[in-house]
This record gives sequence, structure tokens and C-alpha cells, in this order.
Amino acid sequence: MRGHMIFGLLLSLMLTAILLAEERVTPTPEGVDFYGQAMVNNAPVKEGDVITAYDPQGNLCGKFIVKKLGVFGYLCVYGDDPTTTRDEGAEPGDVITFKINGKTAVVDKPENAVWTKNHDRHQVNLFVVE
Repeated sequence: MRGHMIFGLLLSLMLTAILLAEERVTPTPEGVDFYGQAMVNNAPVKEGDVITAYDPQGNLCGKFIVKKLGVFGYLCVYGDDPTTTRDEGAEPGDVITFKINGKTAVVDKPENAVWTKNHDRHQVNLFVVE
């Protein structure tokens, strides 16, 4: 019986550590959608690859798991919630940076990687070259 209790406690601690280590997006009432093509080392992203978006302060404000070879979107990049004191996301004029599987991506048209206003959509193509 005691062995089961210790195993259960260890399992619980491991799951808690995994959940705390995972970056989480905080959804807010406003968001801008980004979509486009994405490549890593001249190969299209594949199903299961993860594309993340960050505001200039480094807040994770969008996350998308690729579902179709070579393309992503709509990746909702959440805006900062003005009703809270916490900085959850982007504000109008912020340049958004993207990562593919944790590696910084280059954007084909940097002017399209700007958080504008709620419900806007911008096409950006992302490239990672290692």
C-alpha cells in the first residue's frame, strides 16, 4: 500500500512539473489572426510542428499546431486585456515575432507581422534556416 502511495505522489509531482514547464497562452477578448506558409531548412512544416508568437516584451501570445503540410493558421495572437494589470499580449503597433519548434523564424514581409486591431488577419510566410 505504501509503495502505491509513493508512486502516486511521484507521478503527481512529475505531472505538475511538466505543466509548469509548458508555456501557456493567456486568451483575451482581442486577437489578430496570422496565417501563411512555413518552412524549416527549405522543407515545409509538417503536421504536429508548433508555431508560437510573441509580443515585444517576450510574452507568449499565440500558439498553433500545424495540421496541414507547409501551412499554418489562423494563429490567433491575443492582445493585452485592458481590464487587467497583467501584460498578457500585444498592443496595436507591436511587431510580432514567431518561432517554429522553438527556433526564431524570419518573416517574408515584416510589415505584415504587426499587431493591428481586433479581428484583423495578416498573411506572413515564415522561414527557419539552421
